[in-house]
Amino acid sequence: MVVGRVGQKNAACGKATRRGAGATPDPDIPYRAIFETTGTATTIVEADMTLSLVNREFEILSGYRREEIEGRMLLSDFVDAADRERIDRYHRLRRRTPSEAPRNYEFRFRNRRGRIRNILMTIDMVRGTGQSVASMLDVTEQRRTLIALKEAEQEARIGRLALAAAHALRTPLTSLKMRLYALNRRYAGVLAESDEDIEAMGDELQRIEKIIRDYFEFSRPFALEKEWVSVSTLVDHALERCLHQCRACQVETRVKRSGRLPGVYADRERLLEAFVNLIVNACEAMKGGGRLEIREFQDRRLKGRRAVAVRISDTGPGIPAVNRDRIFQPFFSTKEDGIGLGLSITRQIVEEHGGRIAVRTSEAGGAVFTVTLPAPEEAA
Repeated sequence: MVVGRVGQKNAACGKATRRGAGATPDPDIPYRAIFETTGTATTIVEADMTLSLVNREFEILSGYRREEIEGRMLLSDFVDAADRERIDRYHRLRRRTPSEAPRNYEFRFRNRRGRIRNILMTIDMVRGTGQSVASMLDVTEQRRTLIALKEAEQEARIGRLALAAAHALRTPLTSLKMRLYALNRRYAGVLAESDEDIEAMGDELQRIEKIIRDYFEFSRPFALEKEWVSVSTLVDHALERCLHQCRACQVETRVKRSGRLPGVYADRERLLEAFVNLIVNACEAMKGGGRLEIREFQDRRLKGRRAVAVRISDTGPGIPAVNRDRIFQPFFSTKEDGIGLGLSITRQIVEEHGGRIAVRTSEAGGAVFTVTLPAPEEAA
């Protein structure tokens, strides 16, 4: 077979290209040219899994030079440990019973730097030889897009279910609140125990009401009512709204600003809600006491545009690296009684305003959230 001959005469091909113009051309050079122009990372795999021939695309994918690979490295050297046993099994089956071995399958390819790429490989035996030809297509971005679409579909289904549940719960909740109000008027001051019970029931009903409100907030489409608002004023109002909770959690608050931030075109109530969510989140992370610092500054790191930023830092336990990419996902929460919508709603609000929200862990170990919003270019 031609391919087998190309694999065996790889070195000869290299020598042929260095000969003088009067030398007899090597007959394998045209086949090598075809091999180089497949458009995908292509390799010839020997019976012992050695890669005897690779093209330029394979060099780019792997991060290795051809001389480092050919005749020296195995196919399994590029396969992630999680997939290695499966790829080895397919390789043995292909040489024993080719018709039973899969021709197309995905695996995780590990390059020189240790980075993982999702690869769709098409591989077939070269008839009459112990070799197989493998073509590899990088489908990493397609895989990410597919996962994102599936997550979006799942979030939409959950959102519809949450909205239906919230609608169903709203009427009985209103009835319970009315009955509790009547009980409180009838028995207030009669027994100290009953006062405590009624207060506890009221607190729990308020919590249920907040959960339902969050479900509605998450499920309904955003309809922003924008106007010129002062971000600094919104920060002050958010702190006033959270004053009771900060005191209950023994959290000391401090605002650092060199001057009041310029106005932005935003929905006043929605943006206020975003700041309140972040402050409440910080307080809940410091129930044993701590310090909350809010720093305001101007920035130009929002796609090269002028922007205003609000950084909210706490002295709580911080956010583990493994959770940092998940905390903005709907219904993800590390709290025992949390439903995981507060930060998701906050991100929605910020992004609907053309801004962004980022999180990191401070040197002291606490969480640091930064909200960046576009500001008018003429703002000083």
